[in-house]
Amino acid sequence: GLIMEGTVDLVAHAFENGNVQLRSSVPLGPSAVKVEVRSGAGSSAESALPEDTAQAVLDQIRKWEDEEVSSKLGKMYDSVDSGMLKTLRRVMPVTRTKMDWRNLGGQHRLMEEAVSARRSTES
Repeated sequence: GLIMEGTVDLVAHAFENGNVQLRSSVPLGPSAVKVEVRSGAGSSAESALPEDTAQAVLDQIRKWEDEEVSSKLGKMYDSVDSGMLKTLRRVMPVTRTKMDWRNLGGQHRLMEEAVSARRSTES
């Protein structure tokens, strides 16, 4: 028989005045996949045709998508409300200083000058 197993790794990103990432891993299987066995054309040997095996694998993947992955993620998303996302988001960057978006051009020029000065001292 054919045994299938795998893992679905999911990374989702939400941006709501902040940065929230969801990482989830769903282990799947091992599951025995039933493949219809037919008598070979003009042969007494019985074997599974490649297209039957491929269809059985696709059917198992679809079953896992519906029963294991989609349903579990759906339940999890239903339990998450916007209030929870707001408590998870980062209010300030790791540097603990707010970005002044109005002065971004000035900060960019300052960084370019620092890089230029460093290059000139290295030469």
